[in-house]
Amino acid sequence: MEKAKVYFSDLRTSPTSNLLDKMERLLKRAGIGQLPLKDSFTAIKIHFGEPGNLAYIRPNYAARMANLLRSFGAKPFLTDCNTLYSGRRSNAVDHLQSAMENGFNPISAQCQVIIADGLKGTDYREIPVDGEYCPAPKIGTAIADADIIISMNHFKGHEQAGFGGALKNLGMGCASVGGKLELHASSQPKVATENCIGCNICVKHCAHDAIHLNAERKAEIDYTKCVGCGQCVALCQHDAAVVSDWDTSERLNYKIAEYSVAVLKDKPHFHISFIMNVSPECDCWNHNDAAIIPDLGMLASADPVALDKACADLVIQAPVLHSDNVLAKKHEHEDLCGCDKFHMIHPDTDWLAGLRHAEKNRLGNNGLRVDKNINRITLMAKTMEEVLERFRTIEFHDDFDMIVAIANGGIVPAGIINQRLQKEVHLLRINLRDEYQHPKYDAPQLLAPVDFNFKGKSILLVDDRIKTGATIKLARELLKEARCIKTFAVNGTTDYALFDETCFKFPWIL
Repeated sequence: MEKAKVYFSDLRTSPTSNLLDKMERLLKRAGIGQLPLKDSFTAIKIHFGEPGNLAYIRPNYAARMANLLRSFGAKPFLTDCNTLYSGRRSNAVDHLQSAMENGFNPISAQCQVIIADGLKGTDYREIPVDGEYCPAPKIGTAIADADIIISMNHFKGHEQAGFGGALKNLGMGCASVGGKLELHASSQPKVATENCIGCNICVKHCAHDAIHLNAERKAEIDYTKCVGCGQCVALCQHDAAVVSDWDTSERLNYKIAEYSVAVLKDKPHFHISFIMNVSPECDCWNHNDAAIIPDLGMLASADPVALDKACADLVIQAPVLHSDNVLAKKHEHEDLCGCDKFHMIHPDTDWLAGLRHAEKNRLGNNGLRVDKNINRITLMAKTMEEVLERFRTIEFHDDFDMIVAIANGGIVPAGIINQRLQKEVHLLRINLRDEYQHPKYDAPQLLAPVDFNFKGKSILLVDDRIKTGATIKLARELLKEARCIKTFAVNGTTDYALFDETCFKFPWIL
């Protein structure tokens, strides 16, 4: 099968060729003119930027895109969906005002601006995709009704997804407010009764008759009827209907991939990403922190998965800017070339999960193969001797009766520790992740009964890496009748830890 093609343009200019000219040539060379654009309603999906944030794509690029599409006979419009959080883009009135403030208006952008999911984020279409996590994603109507999808993506970090690129712009950005709830939440909404004023709007608009006011005129949710559509969260103006639990990064990225499938289902599409002003966090914030790498260029492709992978590879290989930014302050004398900057900034995220799931769902299947062993840790990979030296020198201030290893990751470090401490060693069989570090379960699972006597004992609880802390939390709960529990990890936040770097590789892992 033919591999996906991603086209690149650097940012060098001349008196006869500015960046807008280069963008247009890039798009044409990459094949945007091959789309059936004549008389088509063409949605240009872009992030308008939260007011106060200045890292978003300049409207000049959007205007050139609109004019280019119009030259092929299209009817382009700029669009985005409302946000789940209560900022200045949570409803169409404020959203449009924010877009105008940031330069996205019919005059400067050369086309109309439409908020895809309507006034309050309730205007959407359910598009069946038979997804593993999202069977029928809720996509903003204006995007669902468009004939062609064009995404313009500012490539940057993201505190939940790892980075924001084409898939995040499509999957999360095109979701209605209720869709964003489905993306983020692993459970149904709840009512913060202290904020509820009894306005009854959630009751009136619940399509499933799942909400009513109690005797105290506070909203209550009947979870036997609630389907988690998120309309109450979208409609509530008092932060009373809220998300009860947030999803993991891996599952969030799986869901983003499935929502992207829904957005692009049966539609011609094309994508361009800008690796400029690569801020560490999303453009949804009302500020943008200093860029972490130099501006690299523009990339275009008909394959959003290949595009995201190419952008990630370029950022990984790029040197960090030695200015005052979140990476340079911790790595003053290191260029970090070959190191996954996004994982370093947001260690609990896994952007590769989304790419793999998108490819699995044939969103970008043109021969792209995402390397599951991508070197996120080239710079800070440890030799076995380095790790053993830390084991030799770490000081244990407690006297333990036993060592308990969380299997399987804790087995090797527990064995090494025991060469010094000479205590009885037991296994606690808890598992959450597969061999690729993706969650196998919604929460850590005890796989075998606890078969050793720990009551009243002092325990050193050992694991290899602490990411979210969920596994160690379950282990402590299971061993709560112990007299004392201290925690150890090779990498992570514990009572005893060998290394605290977020960019790290165990030498015994093949």
